[in-house]
Amino acid sequence: ILREDTRKVQHTHDVITTLDRLLSSTQDVETGQRGYLLTGEEPYLAPYNDAIARAGTQIDRLGTLTRDNEVQQENLIALRRYVDAKFAEIRQTIDLRRRGLTDEALEIVGSGRGKGDMDALRAQLDLMRREETRLRQLRLEEMENAYRTAWATGIASALLGVLLTLFVGLLVRRASILRDRREWLQSGQADLAAAMLGDPGSAELGE
Repeated sequence: ILREDTRKVQHTHDVITTLDRLLSSTQDVETGQRGYLLTGEEPYLAPYNDAIARAGTQIDRLGTLTRDNEVQQENLIALRRYVDAKFAEIRQTIDLRRRGLTDEALEIVGSGRGKGDMDALRAQLDLMRREETRLRQLRLEEMENAYRTAWATGIASALLGVLLTLFVGLLVRRASILRDRREWLQSGQADLAAAMLGDPGSAELGE
């Protein structure tokens, strides 16, 4: 039980870590977008492309990690939608900038559309993180209860062992006393038999 509870707590930690990494990747995508829109220099798109790939991998990992959690699977559907919307806005502005339509690209950025998508994405990540934090707390409590149960069981087993040892010791002591008594009686009987050998007189026999 303790091993399974530990695995569940680690699993929850993995989900939370992946959520944090996805947020970081999304921010890197946004940073790459801004750098390219301001400069028009392709090197800014290298970290952007890398972050896009990382984000996709992290979303897939979240899907795998939460496949047995119906609530988080529903949350993941909404998260994918927000990520897709944000990345679509970013790709559109980059495409406009690449075609020399800088003002149009900046106009989209200034419209607040991207900010709204990013705010929704952050809120969804926070919702999923809170759910995992709740599950982790429940699992930590389960671990604590399991530890207490194991401790109590250990104490009870130790006490039972002590009682059994005392009981066995008592039985051994009683058997030893009975054996000594039996040997004393047998010795007396042998001595009496030896004393009665022959034809002793009444006085000698009485002595």
